[in-house]
Amino acid sequence: KKGGKNLCFIATLDHKKGIGLLLQCFQAAVSKNPAYRLFMAGGFKNDKSYEFYTKHLIKSLGLNDYITFLDWVDDVPAMLKDMDYLVSTSPWEGCPNNVIEAMACGIKPLVHNWAGSKKLFTPEHVFSTVDEFLEKLISRDYNSQAYRDYVSENFNKEFQLPKIEK
Repeated sequence: KKGGKNLCFIATLDHKKGIGLLLQCFQAAVSKNPAYRLFMAGGFKNDKSYEFYTKHLIKSLGLNDYITFLDWVDDVPAMLKDMDYLVSTSPWEGCPNNVIEAMACGIKPLVHNWAGSKKLFTPEHVFSTVDEFLEKLISRDYNSQAYRDYVSENFNKEFQLPKIEK
């Protein structure tokens, strides 16, 4: 991959995933280049009020034509085939499989700076502000093989299983 305009967000769509920040970041991206598209996969939990809020914010930010909602995705690698970036805006995480799976597929991650994020991912993939998000998104720095290698080196079973057992 060489970058592009397709961003994806893979998670249960609820208040724990920082969707407000996601939409602010995406609105800033679209204001720079209207070719960007966001694919939100995972579906809303049983919280109609949060779904209402999210769709209201999308409409308020003028993003209706730029966002596609997808249900829960069973085959993540197949879904990621047409994606260029994985955005994670959660305010907290443990070991975010969505980011790891995307990197394993050669997708550039853009990860919000939750406590511990810089211990799991490199600083060039972590952002704290909308401006930093944009900077990382439009950067020409895109290296699919490096993302795959990072996952292979840092999230392999030989490295992770002893940590889990300990």
